[in-house]
Amino acid sequence: MRSEIISQEKNVVKIQAQVSQEDFKKSFEAAINELRKRANIKGFRKGKVPRNVLLLHLGKEAIQSEALEKLIPEMLDKIVEDYGLDLIDRPKVEIEEIKDDEPINLTFTFETRPEVELPEIEELEVEKQVVDVNDELVDKAIEEIRASFSEREPVKDRPIKEGDIVEISYSVQVEGSKEQQEPQKTTVEASPNTLRKEFLDALLGKEIGSKVEVELDVPKEKNETEDEGDGNATEKVRYEIEVLAVFEKKLPEIGPELFKKVFGEEVNDEEAFRQKVKEALEARFNEESLEALKEKAVELVCEKSSVELPDTLVERQMEELKNEDMKMVQQRFGKSWEEYVKETNLNEEEYMENLKKYAEKLVKRSLVLEAIADKEGISVDKEDLQREIAKLAQSVNADPERVQQILAQDKERLSNIIGKIRFEKTVNNLMERMKVKEVSAGKNEDEVGEGEAKNDN
Repeated sequence: MRSEIISQEKNVVKIQAQVSQEDFKKSFEAAINELRKRANIKGFRKGKVPRNVLLLHLGKEAIQSEALEKLIPEMLDKIVEDYGLDLIDRPKVEIEEIKDDEPINLTFTFETRPEVELPEIEELEVEKQVVDVNDELVDKAIEEIRASFSEREPVKDRPIKEGDIVEISYSVQVEGSKEQQEPQKTTVEASPNTLRKEFLDALLGKEIGSKVEVELDVPKEKNETEDEGDGNATEKVRYEIEVLAVFEKKLPEIGPELFKKVFGEEVNDEEAFRQKVKEALEARFNEESLEALKEKAVELVCEKSSVELPDTLVERQMEELKNEDMKMVQQRFGKSWEEYVKETNLNEEEYMENLKKYAEKLVKRSLVLEAIADKEGISVDKEDLQREIAKLAQSVNADPERVQQILAQDKERLSNIIGKIRFEKTVNNLMERMKVKEVSAGKNEDEVGEGEAKNDN
């Protein structure tokens, strides 16, 4: 087989390949032998159909097509290897007229991964937020820990006050919608930290059996692909609430019993307890800061990189995103996409525009990180995969060997895991090469989540 590039524009390469008559005749005879085995022609047993009868029955062109189909996969593999092509889509094939005793010309159109112009990574700088865990934050965390271990005592002889736990039944009615949600039960804390002011004001002072209504103007629900710039779109939502029960929280004393519940036997006094809480907070804040730093690093390197995005990849990503949205609508609202669009008056043109923007962002991110991984020779070895499988097995409380066997049968999932590992290794490579500037970041009390200081052990 001979081949040559006949055109190259952006990431589209056209290569013409030529099959000799000798190779084609061999494939043609092989095709006849295979078709003979499968042919079901009246008057002849399978595998015993004469050549001329087979040609007459199936037609010479059909057998020629079968012969070429046998040759094309091997030709494609050789072309991709010879020219070092990194494909993003299946190639298209055009076959010129087949003439007896002449070579056969085929033209392959390949879409390849585009070149990415990367910045000098070592010259880029990102900021890492560093939190000073002071006594105020430790105090707040301890109060949250106490709240998480609190006991509830039923309240019957007084109205709701701030800090109470309230069991309610509620239903939701969206203005313009004919459907009203069936009442649902839930438990809330009557606190400004957990409830909107409108709900808190409606509940405070009420007693068991009280019914209240709260009407809110809330932003229309958006998915991640909708335009975030349109922040004025709202809809009226009415909540009908009934108070079913009220409980008062009884916080545990700060002492040995609480220390043991949180950290086990290793903590015996309040000073050691406060130190452990502080260390846990520092670990959490540092982990959050590191994750935010990685995200900033990826965004910065993508911003500074140049690449022409292939329409094929963007369209494929758009299709995946829309399928995810359709699945979410079905699971969350029990509606088809068409019903959802009609009931919410979704502007599908704007939706598709925003879908495209988000898809372009994801495609660029993927291309840039893959280019960095290729340039730095970042790969996934056996040890990397085994570590990831061990983590996955632990998360589902399964035997690692069993998980490995399952993944061996699920090539797509295994490929996704390998891609995830390579992505993480690439981001870590960025962290090692970029300049990192530490800046102080204050944490207020609201940012210390309930129970966050608990030890995972």
